[in-house]
Amino acid sequence: MNIFNTVEHFLEKFGVKNLSFITSVIFIFGIIFLVSPSYKSTSLISVQDQDISTNFNNSLFSSLISDSPESLYQLKSFLESNDASSQFYDLVDVDEFYMSKDVRLFSRYGTIFKKRFHDYFLDITNVKIIDDSQAIEIETFGFSSNHALKANIALIYISSEFFDKRERLSATIALAKKRCELAISKSEDINEVYIDQDFDKEINIDKFTSANDLIYSKSSAFYNKCLNYTLVEDSISPQLPTSTLTDVNSSSSKMLVSEIFDSKMDSLSITDNLRIIAEPKLAINPERKRVLLKTFLFFVSIFLVFLMIKVLIKMRDNFIY
Repeated sequence: MNIFNTVEHFLEKFGVKNLSFITSVIFIFGIIFLVSPSYKSTSLISVQDQDISTNFNNSLFSSLISDSPESLYQLKSFLESNDASSQFYDLVDVDEFYMSKDVRLFSRYGTIFKKRFHDYFLDITNVKIIDDSQAIEIETFGFSSNHALKANIALIYISSEFFDKRERLSATIALAKKRCELAISKSEDINEVYIDQDFDKEINIDKFTSANDLIYSKSSAFYNKCLNYTLVEDSISPQLPTSTLTDVNSSSSKMLVSEIFDSKMDSLSITDNLRIIAEPKLAINPERKRVLLKTFLFFVSIFLVFLMIKVLIKMRDNFIY
């Protein structure tokens, strides 16, 4: 209420136009003297899905899928997440890049104006999808050209790690599944194989701080249960001929061994979903502050605010009296 009375006092003393002008002058000085010049580094990377089914190559939908691969949008969402900002914080020297005393007050991280790093991270990065080229444009800002470049390289590295972790987790799950299938194929009678589905009861969520670690643990628990399968009489499921199973078992075992080898290699390797189309470069000149444009927009906005307050004051006085 005190702030409202203060604004009312200034409106009565200066008027809407003059008060808006005075506030805009203060705004100009704030931009000039309290906001650091920023530099921008831009890179362009293409994203390719490795798991698009070849069965759709000749369909109408395949072109739509390939033009906008899921990974493109997944990566953008990830780069705007708290997880990405946390990894970025660990990769770059935040103290030197964004908390240095050389960075002016309104631009510096850690002030009363910019307390939460994730919000600050979203201010200094911009991720844009370019559908036509199946690419993502990554923009990073810094208060020196070198810092902007290093920040961009850090985001490219984080993007690469995102795909590597995703593919390794998928390969680990596939590895557990194929090993289980190989163990079952050695059973005397597959018709009576039973695996206890309550393997997840052994997992204690309180022990985990990572969702990926939890899934890894789940796949390991499943595999251990699979190794300890039991044989029970099953009168519900269709009974496959034992003689036929014996003939199939030899060829399927060889195939499973090959698939296990592939999954094992995938769990140890890195992916190639990313292609660097345009390398990030050192910016020669700082970004334009656009002081006049920003001041004009600020003046119009603050003028409308003060005008609305003046109208509310008149309505209040008419209502009271």
